[in-house]
Amino acid sequence: MKAGITDRRPDAATLRKRKMIYYPIAAIVTLGMLAGIFGFINAEETALTTITPLTESEIYSPQQAPQP
Repeated sequence: MKAGITDRRPDAATLRKRKMIYYPIAAIVTLGMLAGIFGFINAEETALTTITPLTESEIYSPQQAPQP
């Protein structure tokens, strides 16, 4: 074993037991990270939302001189 020659894989029961612990924890961590990324992206406020919208605007139009 010290030389790295021996290939000792765990038996099927041990692998099944490890998977039963690992997969639910991995799923919870994955969902938590996805929720964190989604929250980070959607929490951004842009500067455009701080500008008050124009409700009425006056358009300047100079009077036209009468044509001869």
